[in-house]
Amino acid sequence: MRIAFFSDVFDQLTGVSTHVQNFAELLAERGHDVTLYTQKTPYKPQGYKIVGLRGMPFFLNKEYKFVLPKFFPQYRIPFDADVVHAHTPYSVGLLGLWMARRHGKPLVTTTHTAAKNMTKRRRLERLAWRYLRWFYNKSDRVICQTRATEEVFRQHGVRSPVTIVSAGIDYDFYSKGNAGLFRKKYGFGEFVLSSCRLSHEKRPEWIMKACAELNLPVVLTSDGPLRERLERDYPNARFLGKLSLEDLRNCYASARLLALTSAEESEGIAIHEARAAGTPVIASALPCVREFVHDGIDGFTFPVGDYGEFKAKLGKLWSDARLRKKFVPLGRKEAASRDLKACVKKLEGVYGELCSGRS
Repeated sequence: MRIAFFSDVFDQLTGVSTHVQNFAELLAERGHDVTLYTQKTPYKPQGYKIVGLRGMPFFLNKEYKFVLPKFFPQYRIPFDADVVHAHTPYSVGLLGLWMARRHGKPLVTTTHTAAKNMTKRRRLERLAWRYLRWFYNKSDRVICQTRATEEVFRQHGVRSPVTIVSAGIDYDFYSKGNAGLFRKKYGFGEFVLSSCRLSHEKRPEWIMKACAELNLPVVLTSDGPLRERLERDYPNARFLGKLSLEDLRNCYASARLLALTSAEESEGIAIHEARAAGTPVIASALPCVREFVHDGIDGFTFPVGDYGEFKAKLGKLWSDARLRKKFVPLGRKEAASRDLKACVKKLEGVYGELCSGRS
């Protein structure tokens, strides 16, 4: 099958770029001809092709870039696909919509983010949702990573057929982390881990502040616009930046626990990665997170706006070895149910259904 991916954040350190890369590689391994339309990037794809487009900062949120299709007339862009899959509703996603309609191909879209994540301005959120509703209702199939995400988009008027497909993790890979290797390489023992992007919606400052007040060691394995300020405000924390996948899985295995304090998540894939490595988690009680983290049973959750409860539960999970031992096997079981290979097979079924006209 010939599959065209469209994504505008492939060269940034985000969960979306990791998701796109993982699915493109696995689909290529399974014999599909995959082409990714995205910003120009030095990245060398594994088994699939990249068509590079020029990116520009988005004026409402300069962390994101977009491509104006008018800069690249569609007749000059090579296209040969059976199905189009847009991983963004903006810029490059519009190009994907145009290509799908021009060539009479089915359009699949994935809801990686909601309106307020992109605008950061509440007064623009209603306008953004009008646009998202229009875009996703042009889709032949919408992919949501959780039922909670589907519900959000349904409430805002999206009526296209929806299939739930987790972003997925390579469970076998993350379950084989080596804590000893990580500690030997970086020179420290157990710690609180934050692997989320250092951006406002992820609220990493909550983790930094709580660990400083509780006198707990903390390690951050990502990057983002808040890094410089956090390094200045919390000099005792360890900022490792983006790690290789090998180091990352060993880091998960070495951590005593993972903390995720995001105000917004489409799934929270770091939770699954940490659990596969045998690391218990404490996470914001977002609707999507509550689908697989059950407070006090297989992990801890806390109300999204309650810093006090987060700090208290963080301290308890750090100090209570019996509780961590209880959480680990249940967390592993949840993570195993979201293995990447099973998710790719489910997505293949969606493509096949649309291409054969059964939808």
